[in-house]
Amino acid sequence: PLDVGSPRRQRLLPVHSPPGYLLGTKRSLASTTEEQKCCLGMSRQRRGHAFLLVALALTGGLGHLPTAGGSVLPNQVVPPRSISDFNEHIFRRKVSSALAAVSRILDNTRSPRLNLDHEDHSYDDKFSLAEFLTNIALAASLNALDRLGLDESKLSELKSAVDQHQSVTLRFSATETCRFVDEKEVEIEGRQYETYETTEKGDIIEEKKATRSRVVNKVKEYHWSFGVDYELIAYIGNDNANKMLLKGRSGSTEFAISGNKNRPRPEVYTLPSREVDITWYLKQLHLGGDDDAQNTCQFSIDRGTEDCLTPRRNSAVIDAEKFFMSLRQWSDGVSSYFTRELRSRLLMTVGRGKYSSEQTHDLIRVESMKDTLFIPVLPLFQPTDEGEVNKTKSLSPLLSSADTTLFLNEQCRSIDAKFVELLDTFPTANEGTLVSSEEAGLTLVAKHCSSICEFFCDGIASIEGMLRSQLTRAVGKEISTSDFDEFLRFYYGKLFKEPYVPEPFVYSVRRPDHYPDGTLSIEAKDAGAGLPVPIVTTTRKIEDSTPMYLPISAATTIEIKGDRYLHAWVRHDFGGSSYNSGVNLVARARQFSSFMLVIGTISGPGGFNTQDAIILQNKDEILIPLLMEQLPTPKEFKDAIESLSPEQQRFAKAFRDMQLSTSVFGILTIQLKPQLEAVLGLPHDSLTKEIRLTQDLLSLFVKYQIPSDLLSFDGNEDTSVAEKINAVRSHVTSLQEMIEDAKKSELEEEKRKADMAKRQRLEEDVMEAEEDVVERGYVKAMGRRLNRADAVPLTEHARPQMMMAASVVADEMVSTSGIQEFGEMRMMAAQGVPEEATHLRAQKDVHRTSAKTLTTEQGKPPGTVPASSPGHGNAFDFTQVPKQLDQSFEELDDAAALEPTKIRTGDAWTKKYHATLLTPQATKSLGKDEQKEEKHQALDLLDALCKSGALPLQYTDLHVMVAATHSFDKSIVDTVIQDNTNPIEKMEKSLLIVSSTINDLPVTELVSEGRAELLGHHSPALLEFKKDEGEARTTE
Repeated sequence: PLDVGSPRRQRLLPVHSPPGYLLGTKRSLASTTEEQKCCLGMSRQRRGHAFLLVALALTGGLGHLPTAGGSVLPNQVVPPRSISDFNEHIFRRKVSSALAAVSRILDNTRSPRLNLDHEDHSYDDKFSLAEFLTNIALAASLNALDRLGLDESKLSELKSAVDQHQSVTLRFSATETCRFVDEKEVEIEGRQYETYETTEKGDIIEEKKATRSRVVNKVKEYHWSFGVDYELIAYIGNDNANKMLLKGRSGSTEFAISGNKNRPRPEVYTLPSREVDITWYLKQLHLGGDDDAQNTCQFSIDRGTEDCLTPRRNSAVIDAEKFFMSLRQWSDGVSSYFTRELRSRLLMTVGRGKYSSEQTHDLIRVESMKDTLFIPVLPLFQPTDEGEVNKTKSLSPLLSSADTTLFLNEQCRSIDAKFVELLDTFPTANEGTLVSSEEAGLTLVAKHCSSICEFFCDGIASIEGMLRSQLTRAVGKEISTSDFDEFLRFYYGKLFKEPYVPEPFVYSVRRPDHYPDGTLSIEAKDAGAGLPVPIVTTTRKIEDSTPMYLPISAATTIEIKGDRYLHAWVRHDFGGSSYNSGVNLVARARQFSSFMLVIGTISGPGGFNTQDAIILQNKDEILIPLLMEQLPTPKEFKDAIESLSPEQQRFAKAFRDMQLSTSVFGILTIQLKPQLEAVLGLPHDSLTKEIRLTQDLLSLFVKYQIPSDLLSFDGNEDTSVAEKINAVRSHVTSLQEMIEDAKKSELEEEKRKADMAKRQRLEEDVMEAEEDVVERGYVKAMGRRLNRADAVPLTEHARPQMMMAASVVADEMVSTSGIQEFGEMRMMAAQGVPEEATHLRAQKDVHRTSAKTLTTEQGKPPGTVPASSPGHGNAFDFTQVPKQLDQSFEELDDAAALEPTKIRTGDAWTKKYHATLLTPQATKSLGKDEQKEEKHQALDLLDALCKSGALPLQYTDLHVMVAATHSFDKSIVDTVIQDNTNPIEKMEKSLLIVSSTINDLPVTELVSEGRAELLGHHSPALLEFKKDEGEARTTE
């Protein structure tokens, strides 16, 4: 609380004010007078409102403020803390004093404990505890409202209206007035002055007091009366006129202002009303009639409804929470008016002039009294004797109704005791003062009612906290997403039969019976240990001999052979924090090995759409981030287009069909050594041990784009393997020597060009020097002639003689041999580039011509898919897999949690490499430009190794991946505790849906023995999925 007598060093808080307010000054309040504090930085017309803003800034609340148009700003009441944010330490600290009172209320043989400290109870006891807390909170708040004027007769009338299906609302409203009372002239004593006389007697000066005076100022004081008229009413339905007055009072005070007669406050100002609907509250009450004189609270939880998940997460408790949170906000608003807004008016009277003694009562002190009132809303369990529990299983650990009555009586006693204390402290209500014991009691009860609501919300939250604590103790740790993913890896091995167990996505790039050239994996970062872990996918090897085709340019398409794998990845996402958020495609090449990585999407039954490509060799490692884009679930899509027009629905369906078809992610690995052997005409495995030759070949293809025909063996097929390799090595050596000669020729040519440019600059300098010498020589000669006695004027016939003399001077400065060298250089430049320097360009022309010849001879681009190719009719169409999954999700995913997911590569790649054999590993980032350059190099090499599509790619592995994300709205623990859902069963069902669709088998053929019966308990529809296809296959 702000002490009125001591100024506070604090800058004014910036407040958005209407026109006429001049806020924003940063002057310290400590250096100002009380009058200046009221008027600091404000216009005279708004001094009353201005001080209100300053006072509210100092007390920390803005409340309801008048605006220029007469409207008001909404009351700024801090909302209650979310009950999901339960803090056990704070909760124990709040209820510590209440627990001490419990030990005094009950006899010394009883020692009830908090639910958090009691483990000897059942799960149903938690439901009973939630009902107990709600009912005792209803009773405690009824005791508080009784002190606000809601007595039994009024309560009975309101209850009858609710029974007739009418609503009941509590409203608090207040009206403030400011009236001019009188104008007086008063005398104000000013500073006292003293006058001294001095006399001199020789060297001695004597000083003595002569007179003493004081200045008296006459000022005018303007007396005002500030009054408040408030009322607390209950009304039924929307009929505000038919209101029931619960509490109300009018009070006023006078204060004086000197200086001017401007009105410090609006003449009449009506605050916006604060309302709360208590219809739900009255529905829970049972008022005793003539036969039954006892009033009871009849709140209960229907545990048989579908929305009843936990003792906390059910419609009954949620409605109770909503009511008590609204009641708390209303109670805080009522108390805030007296302790903040009205108190700011009291501070205004203190700062603006004289005030009466009753205004010094600080209502803030009343707020602190709420902590001394007993709150009976406590989640307590009483320990029971173990023998008694064995005898009667129905014995409940909850407190009895007699204990509840003792608690409620103690609450009423503590409230009445504080009311007596307030009567001794504050003036009585009939004295007409602005603040009386009536307002103090109203403030105290409102804050007590807010505490009851807070204790109820914390008590309900403690039930979930108890469940969370028990689960943590049972498991031994707080379960994270990485722990859950680790469990799924273990669990999948027990769920599926051996051939269908999901496997980590880690593959070797190798030929049969050969050492791997490298590895390919998709890894997710483990949030706990920071280590990359391979993802787990359902894998099916596609036995299909129909070739696929890889277009590398508009004119070249390459046939792809090799193994093909279909992978399905089921991710999990808990509350938006997916464990698989940092996913990378990782490819590593071994020393003296190489392969090519091609990334793209499947564009049709036999098409691969290339997006990225890179060559990896000699311990290169590439990390490519994979980004996930989750599409709406089938149910969400269907619900979204339900109210669209037929044209709009067709558009949306066509677009979704495109999204699903393009969500098939493809990864192609190409082994380079076997393809080198094929394009060079060498036998199988002939380059396995030829490391130097393989490196030279790749260098010629990648760096110089040498046509493969210049290196291939074209002799007799019966020649031995060694002779074939030597022939290819001879071709490589010849080309390397030719390249070295071409490099030397280019270097010599560059040197000649540099020399020629240097001599050309020298020639230009000489020509400039000749002109300069001619001009300077002519001037000197003319000067000498003019100095002679027989000098004659310069005439036209003298100019040729002058030029001849200049040339003689120039010949002396520049030698004749230098001029001849310039002439020779000009002749050499005119002869053009030597033939050796154009050798490489001729090779590129030959390569381009050979490709063109192939296209012309065959009549179509090499490698083009024939129109009658059976691949279009009989090939396995990967693009249909997402559509089949979408249909399965719509049929079996009743929770609408499985979302189709698109995979695409990120923009920033990371490459790790060794510049030489002995240098340490270096790392660099590959942006868009670097990725494009790597792709061009890889596709150029591919074009050379396949002779522009004339040869197929034999040794390849195509990995096709589709993904789906099971999204949970909350974290793992919240899913288990709050939703009462087992995420293991949900992920199990999602994976079985995907696995059954991918393998085209019924679930009963995928799971291990004994698991089908367990699935029937929580997912019976899975057992019928594809059952007909399985029976038909068995019959065949």
